[in-house]
Amino acid sequence: MDNKIKLQRIEEEITRLTKKRTELFNEWAYLVKKNDRDFDLNGFSDLKMTKKADDLLLEQRAIGKQVMRLLEQADNLIVD
Repeated sequence: MDNKIKLQRIEEEITRLTKKRTELFNEWAYLVKKNDRDFDLNGFSDLKMTKKADDLLLEQRAIGKQVMRLLEQADNLIVD
């Protein structure tokens, strides 16, 4: 497989991962905002919701690391 095709596949994967990361961020932001509102109204926050938001943040970070690895692969293909 030539480098042009490899680069195209890397680009497609980065696009897919970026879309997924954006979806996770939007879900995380919604949960944080809702939890903050609940805290303001009730004086306490939902621990399950806090855990879910933390898990989403970890998943976002993992995807960010995957994207960085893919960018490094693409860079290596261009240099070669």
